[in-house]
Amino acid sequence: MDPMDEEMISAFVFFPRKQWGPPLDTETVKDLVLDLPDGVSIGGRFFLSKKSSPTILYFHGNGEIASDYDEIAPLYLERGLNLLVVDYRGYGRSSGRPTISSLLEDAENLVEPLGRWLQDNRLDGSLWVMGRSLGSLPAIHLAASRGEIFEGLVVESGFADTLGLLERVGVPIGARLIPEPWPRINLLNISRVKLPTLIIHGELDEIIPLEDARALWQACGSEKKELLVIPGAGHNDLLWIGQRDYMDAITKLVRGFISGS
Repeated sequence: MDPMDEEMISAFVFFPRKQWGPPLDTETVKDLVLDLPDGVSIGGRFFLSKKSSPTILYFHGNGEIASDYDEIAPLYLERGLNLLVVDYRGYGRSSGRPTISSLLEDAENLVEPLGRWLQDNRLDGSLWVMGRSLGSLPAIHLAASRGEIFEGLVVESGFADTLGLLERVGVPIGARLIPEPWPRINLLNISRVKLPTLIIHGELDEIIPLEDARALWQACGSEKKELLVIPGAGHNDLLWIGQRDYMDAITKLVRGFISGS
């Protein structure tokens, strides 16, 4: 077993919630379930602007589930962006139990069934990947390992220092040995990213300090990368405090207007 998958660590890192009620299937909102090779099913919610619009594959934060984005999705749709929010094991409509290593393995294994789902639903726009907070781990991983299927990467409130984050959320690390590459995994992965990259972070983030965002930006291997700092914002309110700048930056990235740094 991967040392990062110990129950003690998972208990502090993950706060899964289930999604209740019948799945949605309307003209603009559709719940989906994608089957992985090991028998686990991963749920998600798709918000449609237009079938030909770019689609953002979104990995959410720790205590969230896909349906939490019902109020946020319209911000993307009004700018001509489709939003596909996927859950982790044990979250939303997903089966299984979440672990750190499964975040990466499941992201890799989602690529093929997700591609089929998009094709079956005639969604032929470009594909982008985005991760918020904990979701920065699978998002950066996919941008590095499967960059050929994505046009760009967005990281919101992402972490660079894994051990620092674990300590801040209460994991009693002590003398416990956390092997490589886990202490610097996001830094190592983002150094392999060649896609246009946007990093967004709150100036006053109390969970993941701004220094982590700056470290990710510096380590990023892309020639086109941008760091957007939202003044006065913390970890969970930066979208609302800096909504216009936040959405403008994502829109510009997707339209190819991001400038080299």
